[in-house]
Amino acid sequence: MLSQRFREAHMSFDFAMSAMPIRPPDSQLRQIAPLSVLLALDGGPGGDAAARVALALAEQRMSLVRVLQVIDTRPVPIPPPLDVALAVADAAYGQSLQSEHETLVSSRLEKTLAREVSWPVGIRLGQPSHVILHEALSHDATLIAMGLRHHRAIDRAMRNDTVHEILRATTLPVIAVTEQLQSLPTHVVVGMDFSRASIDAARAALALLADGGRLTLAYVASAFAFGIEEGEQLVQQLGVAAAFNQVREALAPPRGATIDTVVLDGTLTRNIATTLRGYVDDVQADLVALGARRHGRLERWVVGSVTSDFAREGLHSLLAVPALDEQLPAPS
Repeated sequence: MLSQRFREAHMSFDFAMSAMPIRPPDSQLRQIAPLSVLLALDGGPGGDAAARVALALAEQRMSLVRVLQVIDTRPVPIPPPLDVALAVADAAYGQSLQSEHETLVSSRLEKTLAREVSWPVGIRLGQPSHVILHEALSHDATLIAMGLRHHRAIDRAMRNDTVHEILRATTLPVIAVTEQLQSLPTHVVVGMDFSRASIDAARAALALLADGGRLTLAYVASAFAFGIEEGEQLVQQLGVAAAFNQVREALAPPRGATIDTVVLDGTLTRNIATTLRGYVDDVQADLVALGARRHGRLERWVVGSVTSDFAREGLHSLLAVPALDEQLPAPS
């Protein structure tokens, strides 16, 4: 039931893809319903940047925004079920104190945005990733927006962060924002492997792209091959150029937006994430969009998950869109 409701919310973002070959939409100008955004704040500069992106979505795309701040109660020896934990924690926190905290969050948010906003604010206690996913489901969110911070190599090796934990569990699109992105992105690089997940990511990126912005579809030819997946089947059947053309026709960009393509060569010494990161830096794109798909253990060990690599590094604003056809575990 939980997984089904996540799927329905995701479908409302209008990313569903038909089976290959790719077919263009019926109308040239796709009508995408206003987003319902859960803005998860952490008090850091990335969270402030995410708030500014949410404001731009509200003002320019008529999006609905709900604010959430989670007070991390970890560590606990044996966590109770999520619903019980939230109820007990909120009762202990006290309604008057919670209302006071909500007012403080609203005031700080309005100071950050330099204007008044009437977004509802919620304060919750618990493990941040679990609470954020629970609240996103409870309020029928179609996009989670949150801050992203840079982690040193030792931090990336020793622990999971909230963004990474959410990406592992959610079936909702997530935009994780660094402090450099202050509004809707003007140049988005989409990591393409021609799978449904990567095409979903391209469509999501178009929904967030600033008016007159640029979308670059970047295909990295991997030096590794662990079987033939759906995207590689399309490339083998049509060739890269023809596969790009089909994707461009299917996307139907809004008036004024431009779509270009690039093929990047992967090597044995540079994995896909490193190759894509170098290109993003070269063109100074302000957002990377990736389709988040599950990988086999061997492939993940050798190649690594591109989405996880970008999330753990935390240097580039990231839009991650899980594949619709995967049954991910529900948060518990």
